Amino acid sequence: MKNNKHIIIALTVLTAILLLFVIISPYLFSASYDLDMKNALQAPNSAHLFGSDNLGRDLFGRSFIGLRLSLALALVIQITCLFMGAIFGTISGYYGGVIDKVYIMIQDVVMSFPSLIASLCLIAMLGPGIHTLIIALSCTGWVTYARLIRSEVVSLKELDYIQGARAIGASSGYVLFRHILPNVLRPLIPLFTLMIGHTVLAISGLGFLGFGVQPPTAEIGLMIKDGLTYITRAPWMILAPGLLLCLYVWLFNALGDELQEWLNPKKDYLHI
Repeated sequence: MKNNKHIIIALTVLTAILLLFVIISPYLFSASYDLDMKNALQAPNSAHLFGSDNLGRDLFGRSFIGLRLSLALALVIQITCLFMGAIFGTISGYYGGVIDKVYIMIQDVVMSFPSLIASLCLIAMLGPGIHTLIIALSCTGWVTYARLIRSEVVSLKELDYIQGARAIGASSGYVLFRHILPNVLRPLIPLFTLMIGHTVLAISGLGFLGFGVQPPTAEIGLMIKDGLTYITRAPWMILAPGLLLCLYVWLFNALGDELQEWLNPKKDYLHI
């Protein structure tokens, strides 16, 4: 357990440092917005640690700026998914009956399509853009939270102290907010952390396919897509943002797994 705590602390500190670096990247790398055709497609050097792109922009700073947008969008999307999942999962699990059956039907419909394919279909209907991206990924991602919350509520509402609170006349709202929801938060922490990494990867994938963030906005998926044109002449245009994306996704996945083992050692929610 001590080793697990040390790993969590180390991963948390490293993630926090890199997140801070990403948040302030527009101020640190303001020159990355400037075009410099004379220095286009430069290999990594002391002036450009990741090299420069086809328009002479510094890839090091631009990669962090692009990842900043992906992380911000991932946070908004996951908060939206958590809110939606909490509403559907809590109501379905607590009240059961017809409400639960309707929820199960909706859940089965949403989960019958791969999330990326469903997101692509929604974006194709609504048109590409940041707002559409948020809507599409939120509509396909809330089920992950709803399933977990529903299963927790179903098991918690049968416990003796919950039954006792209801027996003495406690309202459903009091039982939910005072006894059930606080106990549901514990397994949600590692899941939320893990899903941030997954969402960053999904946003980058949709941007790469042309269905996500649109140019000229800096975004990791768009940068990798632009680099394909110059893959033989300037492979660093793909490698630099790609490696940074892999690093951040790995950090969130590793932190989520470690939190899962620490907070819920006897359960395996992250692989449902």
